[in-house]
Amino acid sequence: KLTFILILSVLSTCISAQLTAPTRNYNVTSPVPNGPYVVDRILPCTYHLFSDVDRTSSSSSLSSSSSSSSYTNGTTKQQDIIITENADVSKTEASAKHAGNLTYYEHSINYKIPQTVRPGRYNVIFYDKSTNTELDVPIEIRSAA
Repeated sequence: KLTFILILSVLSTCISAQLTAPTRNYNVTSPVPNGPYVVDRILPCTYHLFSDVDRTSSSSSLSSSSSSSSYTNGTTKQQDIIITENADVSKTEASAKHAGNLTYYEHSINYKIPQTVRPGRYNVIFYDKSTNTELDVPIEIRSAA
């Protein structure tokens, strides 16, 4: 059973360029690593599923949550916000993209960053439950002008 979870968590780490999952079953093309995103605007999350990965026998979903840290009484507390519980991991002609003789399947989630999210450095974490692996993408969230 393949399940992905996308998490925004308050951290500051560096990752470069287009990113490939640790198990090499998908790529993440957005958000852009270390890119600036704005409160109350869209955070695009785009991923490519490779054609040689079998998804026919799996019940798949992509969940997304935001973890914002707050410091209270000497402890750090995280609050998760679900962006989506069901992600499209289908392999249809509508999602098929071709690069030379390579076929992959592109899917996107456009998440509107809530006004309640505090500006700062975050990681978007793509979590694959079937392999218990994570792919982190650092971003910066800025306040609206």
